[in-house]
Amino acid sequence: MARILIVDDDRHTCELLRHILEAASHEVQTAYDGSDAAQLFRTQTFDLVMTDIYMPERDGFDVMRDVRKQQPNVPIIIFTGQRDLHFDPLKMADRLGADMVMRKPIVRATVLSAVEQVLNGPRPAVENGTTG
Repeated sequence: MARILIVDDDRHTCELLRHILEAASHEVQTAYDGSDAAQLFRTQTFDLVMTDIYMPERDGFDVMRDVRKQQPNVPIIIFTGQRDLHFDPLKMADRLGADMVMRKPIVRATVLSAVEQVLNGPRPAVENGTTG
């Protein structure tokens, strides 16, 4: 069982991930923006952080920087549903130290596989269930 922090301004995505991960016996906390995530991360310890990139206030890049400053060994999985032709958020996240990257929509098997990999094995980048 791992303690996992999920950060996304989309409450439906947070609840979907919570349901998937709690069914797999993980303990889950949610934050709906980067500021809430920073507060939780300062007061609690987590084995894994999963964050969306695009959020109001403090975004997923801010979350990643906070995690890397405070607990550099905590793995981070980032995900996004946005597609921007001039900016590749997945490449940027990789440069900032994400252990895995995924695009939405959330797929149960992909989420569970990604979590298992970052917690227990090598950490290649993942996008929609394939190594990339």
